[in-house]
Amino acid sequence: MTTYLNRADVQKALNAEPTQWQMCGFLNPNVIYNVELKSMIPLYQKYIANTNYKILHYSGDADTIVNFVGTETWIESLNRPVTKVHQGWYYPQEWPKAGGKQLGGWRQVWDRIAFVTVKGAGHMVPMDQPAPALQLLKDYLSGAV
Repeated sequence: MTTYLNRADVQKALNAEPTQWQMCGFLNPNVIYNVELKSMIPLYQKYIANTNYKILHYSGDADTIVNFVGTETWIESLNRPVTKVHQGWYYPQEWPKAGGKQLGGWRQVWDRIAFVTVKGAGHMVPMDQPAPALQLLKDYLSGAV
């Protein structure tokens, strides 16, 4: 993943400042965290106020690092109008039979932000549940979320 994220064309496509990414936490013993716990809410408020983009925020429902309940709570504190009340979302399941659907998790959508859980995923959703994560990305890019 770091090799991909360090490519200049990928950083340009993501509108990211040129940087050199590296693995963090237990995967890289050379990284030492200086933890500052600051709220991200003001940044989300600023982003919502100054752009027209829609935000997708997802969490694994088995994430023991950043629990989805806390995430949903701070999103609700933004006091945005709800456009879709809690509902299940699905992804294609090709086994045991083609054309099946499987519950991917739950979602709630506000006017500018969607919060989605992914069943059975921990902190690293695409690694833990690749098929639902891919469907979630497709749904977001197509405007379905």
